[in-house]
Amino acid sequence: MSILIKDNGEGIAKKDLKNITNPFFTTKAKGTGLGLVVCKQVLMLHSGSLTIKSVEGKGTTVAVTLPIHKKEMHKKILIIDDDSGVCNSLAMLLRGEGYSVDATTDSGEGVVLIEKDRYDVYLFDIR
Repeated sequence: MSILIKDNGEGIAKKDLKNITNPFFTTKAKGTGLGLVVCKQVLMLHSGSLTIKSVEGKGTTVAVTLPIHKKEMHKKILIIDDDSGVCNSLAMLLRGEGYSVDATTDSGEGVVLIEKDRYDVYLFDIR
């Protein structure tokens, strides 16, 4: 299964693109340079991948790919994302693949769901 995330922002400079998955590399004043490193490692541990393509002045495309093993399919997923478009689209996509999904854009509600139920997979993106 692949999830593509595209934007039409300023893109990533070529000199930066080759380094963005290196530990501690950041172009942000308050960044740690660990976000994409952790994402890439988690995906690799699950036989997945993270691919980033970008053109300066045109935008960036991120592909998150994970294998689907029907016999080992996780049954229950919780999504907490402050972007309702991302949250709802991802939930709909995963439900279409046969997963049971709870999704919320509210971190407080997410905590209540975590305390109330057990999930096989947790997907978070909250600012």
